[in-house]
Parts: sequence; structure tokens; C-alpha cells
Amino acid sequence: MQGNILLMMNKKSLFVNLVVLSLSLFSNLSYALDSLQVKVELATAPLFTLDSNKPCEEGPSAAHVGIRLINTTSNDTLSNVEVYISSYSDTTRLKLLGPLDSTVIIGDLNPGDTGVAYFYFTFPCDYNIASTFNFSISDDDTNTVSASTVVTTKSMQSAAAGGNLISRSVGTADVLGSIMTDTVTYDFGNISKSGDNVSFNPNGDSLFRADDLLLVGSEVYYSDMPLIVPVGVKNQLYFINDTGKYTGTSHLIIVIYYYVNKIATGTTVIAPYAYNQSGNGDKYTSNYGTGIGSDTINPPSSLNPFTIVRTLHNSVASACDTIKFTVDIINTSNVKASFDQLVDSLPYGYEFIGVDTKSEINENNSAIIPSNGDTGKIYFKGKPTGEFPYKTYVVDAGDTFTLVYNVKIPCSSTDTGIHVSQSVLEIGIYAAASDDAEGCAGCLVLPVSLIEFKALQLDSEVVINWTTASELNNKYFELSRSIDGNSFNVLGVINGRGTTNEITNYRFSDIRPTNTGGSLYYKLKQVDFDGKYKEYLTNVKLQTKSGQLVVTPNPFESNFTFSCLNLETVYTARLIDMKGQEIWTSEIKPEMQQVSVELNSLIRSGYYILEAISRTEIQRYKVYKL
Repeated sequence: MQGNILLMMNKKSLFVNLVVLSLSLFSNLSYALDSLQVKVELATAPLFTLDSNKPCEEGPSAAHVGIRLINTTSNDTLSNVEVYISSYSDTTRLKLLGPLDSTVIIGDLNPGDTGVAYFYFTFPCDYNIASTFNFSISDDDTNTVSASTVVTTKSMQSAAAGGNLISRSVGTADVLGSIMTDTVTYDFGNISKSGDNVSFNPNGDSLFRADDLLLVGSEVYYSDMPLIVPVGVKNQLYFINDTGKYTGTSHLIIVIYYYVNKIATGTTVIAPYAYNQSGNGDKYTSNYGTGIGSDTINPPSSLNPFTIVRTLHNSVASACDTIKFTVDIINTSNVKASFDQLVDSLPYGYEFIGVDTKSEINENNSAIIPSNGDTGKIYFKGKPTGEFPYKTYVVDAGDTFTLVYNVKIPCSSTDTGIHVSQSVLEIGIYAAASDDAEGCAGCLVLPVSLIEFKALQLDSEVVINWTTASELNNKYFELSRSIDGNSFNVLGVINGRGTTNEITNYRFSDIRPTNTGGSLYYKLKQVDFDGKYKEYLTNVKLQTKSGQLVVTPNPFESNFTFSCLNLETVYTARLIDMKGQEIWTSEIKPEMQQVSVELNSLIRSGYYILEAISRTEIQRYKVYKL
């Protein structure tokens, strides 16, 4: 059995080199890019199983496609390894069912460790159709390697000669995001000669919710054919009888599949199977999808095992002071639970200045922590360890996991107290739910929690944007303008939302700004229903020539709009990820005042860079995808 593998190696922004190799399926394929030194193997078969009589009507209609990574270094840990499925052929008949963000986070791989990336697809219902899958592998040093493989649909008989499932044990996932096991005992039928293939398949159901019950690992627990299928082998589901030693019938092999259960509502079905060559034909397990060959999986009993408690350590503070926050994440369940990310919202103008030495969330166990000087929303994202099975931020039953960090109050602050907004916890190894907590310790809670207020020039007008994290009895906003910062004229009144815990974005256009070439000052007055109010100030320096990127909204969900102010020539705009890979590009003409960018829904969350490139200058702007 031959597989065609295409490799593409890329180091940061260097010119891409393309190499095409024809390899046997399990050749010791290895490559190295600085610290990225891994061996890559196919984890699943290069064949899609189709029933010989009624393809897709009977038998499997979907399958996992996976690659297996092995750290071949002697003493180097590969950090934050990710696998991204960049493209696949025949998008009409191939449908990605999970993970829907097209990305599997492997995490850290210690020397000798393995990791696997599984992607679940429906496939064509015609025989002998070859489909190509392209993968991109990267680490935190922005090293990337791309690989491509071909999987072909094949007619197979449902027969006892291909074996049966004789027992199964499906474990429980008591809390959202915990690991669930499916232990399957296969009794293989005829294995007749050297070169016969043996394949294990975790599922074949096209209705399977692969994004909610995510396959993250596999392990051979028992094998009476150890020379073909070694006991203890991890993350490998396809084998070849190279020895020719094992023939005849009744060969027992037990495989454990590991899933992350993040099903919040409804159910899904797992229907594992296997196949092997028997004589000149290919056969799959005759009891596929029936009896013990099919199990219904329900949501975990606890959808949110965590409680968030916030503490402010400073009872009194003044402008320019440093204050300390503690966020306690308490696992209230009776089992170990994990979460992927903590998102915090700082008060308006407050700056993050680092985690405390007592914090259990730190650089050692985090893939992302805020940078000093960050304002608004700050993100703490767990670093997968590569430990089998997959782990990230883990909290034992009844234990507390603590984040402690420091914040600087702006020197211009006139607050009469320290106010905080919400913390959002994303639960599950791949994020699945959230828990909001609002609080204030020893301080005056202001009627509105403002997290952004800014003014930007857009051609002949100035656009004023502000964002609230929450509102309490907010009647309206009054916006005023000044040319000297002292005397203000009212531009307009904008109704508030009363009381809400949702983030709200506001926008106002000052279409006749004065003092061209100078500075303008804007004052935002928030007025409560009882007459209490709070005022905020911002300013903008009006420009006459040089360009400036303006992006809204930021952060964005699936699309955003941008303008490059006052650029009078044709320029190229592009969106790149933090590894330098291009996501979107377009040629922009001067008359295009605003450009709408609509992105593929599969784009991953995180930071991206928007660039506007002309012959004389480059403008860059950081955006965040929610």
C-alpha cells in the first residue's frame, strides 16, 4: 500500500521550498526546522470504508483522518505544537465535522513523546475516489511544516471474516470538558498473508458530533498479535502484517479511544469498527452500528463545575497606584476538571503589569498571558502539556486554582473607587462553556463599566467609539467637543441600555470637525437615571497626509471593516496570523473609503495583523478574533 506525501517547509517569512516524495505508508519520515524536529506518520488508514452493496446507506459514511507526531530530539521539548488542516479536495462531498476550527492543539512534546491530530470527515459514496488532505504543523517559534496525504474510498464486505466487536466499555465524563474513554475489544477474522492491512476506526457515523465529542488519543491495551499491533502503542490505528506470522482467525485486540466530552445538550452516537484484508478482499466488522457496536453518548452531568471568586487586595488606592487582583477558580465537583482560558476585563484605562509570584497561572503553564501595558480585555490561555491524554489548566476535585496579577491605575484617573467588570472562564480542554463573575471589593461600583473610549480621524470626519462591559441604570451618554480642552460644546445625546451585563459598542461621527491639523478633545458624560454622572476624556490629533488604519469592531467574530485614512494611492491590504501566514489579501483603491473583510468561519480565534502596504509606507494594526 503506497501513500503520496507532499512536504512543504517554511521558516518564518523565508521563501518556501517544496519537496514531493513517494513513500511507503510507514516510512520513517522525519524533518527538522531548527527546534521543530519531529517524525510524522499516518495515524489512520489511507482508505475510506464503503459497503460493497449499499455504500453510505449501510456501513460507514464518515471517518477520522489523522497524523501522528513524534518528537525525535534527545533533550528538546517542542512547545505549543499545533496541527491545522489548511485545505482538502472535493469540498462538495468531503465535509469537516470536527474540530470545526480546523485546528488540533498538540501542546508540548517532550523528547520521545507522541501527539496526534484527528479530523473527522464525511467522504464520497463512490468507489475508488481519491481525496487529498493538506496539513500545516507549527510550534511557538513560528516554525512550520506542511504535509499532504491521499485517502481513497474502497469497496469492502461486511463479514465475520473481517471480525466483530465482542465487547465494549464506555466510560463517563462527569463534567464538561473531561476525558471519556471508549474501550473496544475486536475479534479479527481471517488474516491470510504478509502485507495484509489491519485498521481500527473509532467511528463511522456521518451524524456523529465530532466537534462536541472530540477524539484526542488512542492506545492499544491488549494484542495477541504484538508483532503487528504492539501493546501500548499510542495514537496509531493502522498496521501492516509485514511479518506474515499471524494467520487464521480469532485475534483479540483491545483499543482504548480517548474523547473530550463537551456536549452541552442533546446526544450523539459512537459506532466503532475495524477492517482487515482477508485473502484478496477487504472486509469490515459485520456488527457495525448494531448492538454493542453502537452507543448513545449523553451530556455530562455537570456542565459547569467551576465557581469564580474575585478579590481586590487594595481597600484604598489613588491615581498611578498599583493594585492587585486575585481570581480564584474553584472546582465544586467531585472529579478532576479542566479549563482552557480565562478572559478578564480591566476597568477603562487600567494597565496590566504582570502576574504575581504567587499566581498558579504563569508563563510555565500558559500559552498566552497578557503583555505589560495591555488594557481592556486580557487573556490567559492554558498550555497543553502533551501528557497522554491531553491536559491544560487542571483543577482537582474540591481544589482552588488561583490567578494573581497586578494592575496600574491611570495617572489621570479621577475614580472615587476601584471598579472591576467580568471574568469569563472557558471550560473544557478545547473550550466549551463560560461562567461570568462580577464584583468589587471595598470600593464604589460605578453605574457603567467603560472599557474603551477613543476618537479616530476618518477623512474629513472624526469617529468616536466607546464600549461598555456592563451598564447599571444607564439613561444616556452626552458627547461634547473642544478645541482647547477647556470649553466644550455638546455634539449629541445617545441613549444608554439601562441595565445590562452584555458588552455594548457605541459609535458617533463628528462630520464637521474644526481645527484641521490640530488636536480635538472629546468628553463623554454618562448620566444615570437618578442624575448621577461620570465623565471621560479623549483626544485626537488631526492628520492631513499620513495614513492610519481604523478597524471596527475589534475584537471581531467573523468579519470587520477597516479604513486606511488619507492614503491617496493604491495599496495592498492583507491579514496575516502571528506565524506570518497570509489569511486574506486585496488591492485597495483610494476611492474605497471602507473595506469589509468577511472571513471563513473556520478561522481560529486569536491575534492577527492587518497590514496596509503602499509604495512609501506600511501601516499595521493588531486585531483579535473571538
